[in-house]
Amino acid sequence: MVRTGQMEDHIVADVAWAACRYVDWTGDEAFRRGPLMRLLVETARYWASRIECDTDGSAHIRHVIGPDEYHDDVDDNAFTNVMARWNLRAAVSRARSECDERELRRWDALASALADGLDPRSLVYEQFSGFSQLAPFPLRETYGPAPFAADSVIGFGRIQSLQVLKQADVLMLQLLVPHEIAPGSLRPNLDRYLPMTAHGSSLSPAVHAALLARLSRFPEAIDLLKFAARIDIDDVSKTTAHGLHVATMGGVWLAIVEGFAGIQADGDGLRVRPRLPDGWEALTVHLVYRGVRVQLRIAGEDVKVDTGGPLRVVIVRD
Repeated sequence: MVRTGQMEDHIVADVAWAACRYVDWTGDEAFRRGPLMRLLVETARYWASRIECDTDGSAHIRHVIGPDEYHDDVDDNAFTNVMARWNLRAAVSRARSECDERELRRWDALASALADGLDPRSLVYEQFSGFSQLAPFPLRETYGPAPFAADSVIGFGRIQSLQVLKQADVLMLQLLVPHEIAPGSLRPNLDRYLPMTAHGSSLSPAVHAALLARLSRFPEAIDLLKFAARIDIDDVSKTTAHGLHVATMGGVWLAIVEGFAGIQADGDGLRVRPRLPDGWEALTVHLVYRGVRVQLRIAGEDVKVDTGGPLRVVIVRD
């Protein structure tokens, strides 16, 4: 039995992140001043109660399950710890008026002390404490590139001792909180973890497609994007009759908008850093940012922006 309901603590920070993202994109001041403040405070207090400090000053989160879900009851899952760190810092910066200075200082200190598994030389994050000591497994050589439920094929008991992943775990940090992780760490972590990822979750291919697009690794990115886009059209998992994979549809949108089009909310505007394959003639994206309707058309090196009102848009070119 996977103890997700008992140990998948990262969901606390995920909800806080989603609420902040909502405010960043909509500019909803009533939500920012009310529910968001309370949410950030209470989630930060949760992490402050959950984190354990050792005598050497380091801080840890033990007995968790990361997004991977093929390995349960692990310590210092990188995704969980970095998201908790982000959550604590978001509370310090966005909810100062709700807390006293002593509490804020404690949150800031805990965030700085949290172990994150980063090797400063390779810039690779260890997925959780001890993951690198698990047995390597020739996943692609044995089962090929197609996504599949590796825990069902290999067996859940055995898979916990192997370097085999269900879905993006460390790599999700690159998509959610890129400013909380080491600069230049996308490529080494993608090279490290993509070959051992089975994509046993329908959410995984689109995330990897977005990150591969950011590195201009287009053949791999497009293969995974197509798989995610057609998961219900082709009934890949033979479960579409029970309901559509709506979250995967959201992942496809994110892969296109944030991966290939390279669109990010940037304070009081948008930053666009497109990565389009040579075979794509153009990509047009429609969205709404803080009440302003935006159309971006990317064609080769040209980026055309039409807005329904004043909006700062920064185009970044490599």
